[in-house]
Amino acid sequence: MVHPAVPRWVYLCGVFYVGCFYGLSGLMKWLTSGPGWANGVSMQLWVRLFGHDNWVSRWVVSDRNVAALLQWAALLGETSGLLAVVSKTARPWVGAALIAFHVGQIVIFGWGFHANMALIALLFLPFFEWVPAWVERLRRRFRDPPAAVPFPPTWWGGLRRAAAVRLDVLSRRRFKD
Repeated sequence: MVHPAVPRWVYLCGVFYVGCFYGLSGLMKWLTSGPGWANGVSMQLWVRLFGHDNWVSRWVVSDRNVAALLQWAALLGETSGLLAVVSKTARPWVGAALIAFHVGQIVIFGWGFHANMALIALLFLPFFEWVPAWVERLRRRFRDPPAAVPFPPTWWGGLRRAAAVRLDVLSRRRFKD
């Protein structure tokens, strides 16, 4: 389900574009270098040349197995972008993998892929199902308790009572016909 203000075809075109962009990037790595691309050596060289000096970068440079594992994760995550185009079930998993890929790039190299992560999150993660569920859970959690069980007369009880009153606004209709 997508937001009512966004036509379904716009959402599907976005999924197609982002999935193909990442998927074809991974596929080209497979076709040009094969599985040898993820041997860890090139990752160590990139981190040595372009990486920030932090504990993660030092760990990658010092251990070829870690570098190879990160390259394999990147290769599989990127290639699975093609799977995200056709599988709604796999899409959140692929989105999480690609977001983790970009977080790793930011931590190790400092490259700013924040907009890419936001786009992946909006297109691949089911926010339009999660947000209403979260709001409903918050409503149930902070609704005024029954009269027999009042908030305790402590600062925490007062804070909970104030939050419940503020969140109760969510259950009222704001615009009158």
